[in-house]
Amino acid sequence: MPRRVSQSEGCTGCLVILAFIYIGALIGFDNLFLFIFFISFVVLALSLSVRLVRLLNQWQENRREEAKLRALDLSDIDYMDGIEFELYIAKLLRHRGFSTRQTTASADLGVDIIAEKGGTRYAIQVKRQINPVSRRAVSDAVAGNIHYKCDIPMVITNNLFSKGAEELAKSTGCHLIDRDTLATWIIDFQRN
Repeated sequence: MPRRVSQSEGCTGCLVILAFIYIGALIGFDNLFLFIFFISFVVLALSLSVRLVRLLNQWQENRREEAKLRALDLSDIDYMDGIEFELYIAKLLRHRGFSTRQTTASADLGVDIIAEKGGTRYAIQVKRQINPVSRRAVSDAVAGNIHYKCDIPMVITNNLFSKGAEELAKSTGCHLIDRDTLATWIIDFQRN
């Protein structure tokens, strides 16, 4: 949502314009064209200043958000909803050198994130849940891997994997990222 300009910012802008008009009147604006050009220049300068301030504020907000994400620990992740967890995992993956894009939530076909690194594409199923992740998540990632024409299926969770999930992953080449590995990713993210 765009930030609203405060009354003080609006008043400051008006005062600056009035000051320039006053200065222009003092030095003499005999030429109307020169006066219009001067006012246009002032308005353009103010407009650029406001945009610059907005960009700076957005940059600062992004930095604050980044700091909040870096301050999270594994227990905080347990309370995220599914979408928040997906976004956080995508951020961790980008930190680890992957480029990422998220699939549409309603029709993801077992894959939440497509990630690429070094020419290898990964079809990633993200599972934030209380219980160990079942083999169904591995099946979904493997099937989605084929659908999205990726090279390697992967399942990332805040929990552990069931024995069935581990067995299926081993036979299908699906990479499993469990709570312990995720913790090391978070620590690495927090250090940088």
